[in-house]
Amino acid sequence: MVLSAGYQGNAATIFSGTIAQTRHGRENPVDTFIDIFASSNEQSYATATTQQVLAPGWQWKDVQSQAVTDMADDNIAAGAFPDISGSGARPKVMYGMTRDICRVAGTSTGSAWNVSDGALNFNQITAMQKGGGGKSIALTPKSGLVGIPVQVPGGVQATCLLNPDLQVGVNVTLNDSLVLGQQADLSYGATDGGNFEYTTDNGVTRRTVMGISPTGSYSVVFVEHIGDTRGDPWYSTITCIATDVSAVQSRSLLGAF
Repeated sequence: MVLSAGYQGNAATIFSGTIAQTRHGRENPVDTFIDIFASSNEQSYATATTQQVLAPGWQWKDVQSQAVTDMADDNIAAGAFPDISGSGARPKVMYGMTRDICRVAGTSTGSAWNVSDGALNFNQITAMQKGGGGKSIALTPKSGLVGIPVQVPGGVQATCLLNPDLQVGVNVTLNDSLVLGQQADLSYGATDGGNFEYTTDNGVTRRTVMGISPTGSYSVVFVEHIGDTRGDPWYSTITCIATDVSAVQSRSLLGAF
């Protein structure tokens, strides 16, 4: 199943996968519908296993290569991977679910891993902070921005008219004056933790948020598309992190590398 969406002149594929289940129904005596439940690379994520020992001198890139080999049933190729120097002095034993191997590799390299467009990618968080290369998509009320961007614990969340060009790792520009800041937690906590999430002695969780970029530069870390050909919704909702080094960072981001 391939799903393409967008506006005239800017329609492209936003999903490609396999149908797992369909459900037929009727909204009223006139209108019928069909629900399609589909997934992308589900077989590899759910069942792929890894049983391999990498010889001394292995690099993290070799872990990605082995994971790709074990995901061969879905024809997944090796995608983006950070440039990390050095090698392992001892053999590396890899045993278990391939998805768990990828999680360990992602944590160890400070990367967010995903399978997108048929490729296994490891996007280094520090590189995403810097914005990477390529052009930046400017989101303004005139270019399709809907509502008010809101600061959330994971960065800044914004909604715009459906745009298939919005993908993980893409650079976007938001006017910082349009972003609604989140209310700060002003309650007292005896800690020098700064801007991160922590739990007090009485079990209360205090949460802080990612900073707003003073230059309006962000990198997309999550995208959700929603559309209704018989209604009004036709939107893309993104969560993005500031690529400006002067923006406040959360503990989860700082601890990622």
